[in-house]
Amino acid sequence: MHLNRITQTVLSISLLMALLSPVFIYSNFSVQAAQPPGATTAPYKVTYTAKLMDSTGNPIITAQDIRFSLWSDSDWTAPNFDGAGNIVIASPNYAGWQETHTVTPNSEGIFTVELGSINIFPNVTLGAQNYLEVDVKPQPSPNTAFEVLDPDGVLSNTTDRKPFNSAPYAINADTVDNKDASNTPNNIPVLDGTGKLIYGVLPDGVNADTFTLDVDNNAPANVITLQFGQAVAQYLRWNNPASRFELSNSLNVNGNLTFTGTAQITGATIDGTLNTLQNIPFTAIAPHVKVARLTPKYPDSTLSPDGSNNIGTLKSEYQDGGAGARYNYYLWTTNLPIAQDMDLVVRYQLPADFVSFTATPVTLTYQTADAVVANNSLNLSINDSIGATVGLTGGTNLTSAATWTTAAITFSGSPTFTAGSFIEFRLHAASINGGKYVRIGDLVLNYNGR
Repeated sequence: MHLNRITQTVLSISLLMALLSPVFIYSNFSVQAAQPPGATTAPYKVTYTAKLMDSTGNPIITAQDIRFSLWSDSDWTAPNFDGAGNIVIASPNYAGWQETHTVTPNSEGIFTVELGSINIFPNVTLGAQNYLEVDVKPQPSPNTAFEVLDPDGVLSNTTDRKPFNSAPYAINADTVDNKDASNTPNNIPVLDGTGKLIYGVLPDGVNADTFTLDVDNNAPANVITLQFGQAVAQYLRWNNPASRFELSNSLNVNGNLTFTGTAQITGATIDGTLNTLQNIPFTAIAPHVKVARLTPKYPDSTLSPDGSNNIGTLKSEYQDGGAGARYNYYLWTTNLPIAQDMDLVVRYQLPADFVSFTATPVTLTYQTADAVVANNSLNLSINDSIGATVGLTGGTNLTSAATWTTAAITFSGSPTFTAGSFIEFRLHAASINGGKYVRIGDLVLNYNGR
């Protein structure tokens, strides 16, 4: 392979500005002409013009392959190329861009190519793409015939590639699309020393009726956040899936607060001394889970024997089971060997803020002497607001082995429950003699109320 630098006695290359030196190739390396005002993107192409001559000064007019490449240093070394004459792209100083043009110079040896017309020319950065290497070979010779055009023809030094220089007015471009780099109106804003836009670029207001976040409708999960502070990181955001605004911290309103629609206040504390709530209907308050606990003796309760086998004793007692387990309960017993029963009927008025029962509407705490239904058992039945029997799951033949147990009772069908109406609970206790008994504890209603 001949990838040696061509000396001045063979071929050489220089910028047009250096034509006074005794060289045999000259080139003009310039950025493509500027686009008209109003253009927003500069072309990533560079115009390269050169004149090829042989060692006797005659123009070369036959087809040539000319390879251009960018490097971060000026020194050509043999490891930069492989045995086939190709650039080793893993070379530490290779800047990641190359392209090869096939040209046929005119009768004076002059040719022009556009660098970047084959592979996009990079956005040149100082220190990354400082040097242009030009390799030339006759077409269609193999890549091993490429010769490196050394700018000064001196083989022993390190100036083997041509450095980039700025065009005079490109050293400090005055405007971009006719805009100055400035923090004044109608110009391109710049960041201050801390990396922030200075006051005045985004003052107290903007010259528009609407300031839009997420104008491209691309916010993840349609949640759009306005954040205050990097460390504080408090926010106001719109949660589209939940269809609501959300604040990350407390809200202090200095003035009137008006709700239109449904307002849900969770975990709020109202100072009863300084603040009052007046004339707020239940419908303005969101439902939440409430509990109504009926503890023996149940209010509005009465005994209702069914007229057959109702001989026994029903009394109320208290038991301290330790560890906070304390029970008020009804105790049903009999001294007869045949099962005797008694109904305890409780009329309960649903609260005015009642909306609906929860998924587990009723729990009942009870205890029997053993788990044999024929010896002792407890049954619950319920009539709804219109007196219809409610289908129940979990309220039939309740027994336990002398331990306090809580039964979870659910409804089936479509019972009617209306706020302010009465519903009826009927607790049917049955036992025999010989130490058997039924104990009836708390009856708990779980409902959604306002």
